[in-house]
Amino acid sequence: MHGYGTACAGGSGGEPKLTACGVPAATRDLAVLAAGGVPSGTALLFVSPASANLPLPGGCTALVDVSLAVAIPLPLNPVGQAALAFRLPPGVSGLSLYAQLAPIDSGAANGFFALSRGLRVDLQ
Repeated sequence: MHGYGTACAGGSGGEPKLTACGVPAATRDLAVLAAGGVPSGTALLFVSPASANLPLPGGCTALVDVSLAVAIPLPLNPVGQAALAFRLPPGVSGLSLYAQLAPIDSGAANGFFALSRGLRVDLQ
């Protein structure tokens, strides 16, 4: 699991962070940790089988292929964090997943959202 690309700051000036912990292997548990969002706000976690490098308004860059992505809404706690834990299904060995966090943030440069760096997870 490793990060790639550049984050796009939110209205507070801080960059959202996306990390993962656990064993990235079939039938094992994995957790995604989000931080740096608007307190008690909402973020979208985009997960895709392909990366991207698509410039967006406000100086942000989409680092996952959103045309193939699943968008998972994450409610953020009072300090702007969230966690999502899940078990990986059988048959995923050898695949890579790409993820990016998009906290909703009207104070961001584009007036809508900030973006984390991308996170690549190679499944064993």
